[in-house]
Amino acid sequence: MSVLALDKVSLRIGTVDVCRALDVTFSPGECWAILGRNGTGKTTLLHTLAGLRATDNGSILLDGAAIEQLPRRRIAQHVGLLPQDSHDPFPATVLETALLGRHPHLSPWAWESAEDRALARAALAQVGLVDWDARTLATLSGGERRRVALATLLTQDPDILLLDEPTNHLDLHHQVALLDLLARQAHEHSKIVIMVLHDLNLAARFADHCLLLYGDGNVCAGTCDDVLETTVLERLYNQPLRKISDRPPAWLPE
Repeated sequence: MSVLALDKVSLRIGTVDVCRALDVTFSPGECWAILGRNGTGKTTLLHTLAGLRATDNGSILLDGAAIEQLPRRRIAQHVGLLPQDSHDPFPATVLETALLGRHPHLSPWAWESAEDRALARAALAQVGLVDWDARTLATLSGGERRRVALATLLTQDPDILLLDEPTNHLDLHHQVALLDLLARQAHEHSKIVIMVLHDLNLAARFADHCLLLYGDGNVCAGTCDDVLETTVLERLYNQPLRKISDRPPAWLPE
């Protein structure tokens, strides 16, 4: 299993300091939530972890190697990204879309094998889309399309799953089911899961580690038990909070 690390990473976007000289190691079996107000650079950090954006200083290390020096194919075999929204410029079926996740593992000009198709169908089953193979994307709701996108990521089977607001377009039932699935990917399959979330209470329930971005270069990172304190979160969101539960922890805005 792969390890992803930030080595003295500094990032800046416009007038926002995302982080300064940040050292964090993400290890197999950990489920991380990235939290912060709008505009603090959560998506920027996630894209940088995926090797899609250069750091201003420092390095992103994948298994000890600077990610910008690695071939994109190798990165895609180990790191998968679910963006905030999916765009489908060409007509495709649900199964064809899920099979896109196998491309980093195929040799040039190779077709997907029966094993690849089995992996895609298993991933679709995990997100509740059994027997949806022939449905076209144009017939799906936003929430159904979101679940197809997650199935595509699971079909890719990376060691490291990076997810930007994975609960977008999902109703409450599917939000809980999806986050439970992602937590199990970490805890039962030794994946690294790193997800940007806006729902503090869902993050506290399903993540075991948190990374808090303040937008001024300061970052707080550690286990949820250590990091998710009411006073810390009030500063993070610039909002008074009232803790209403300990197990799992939950807060309401005052």
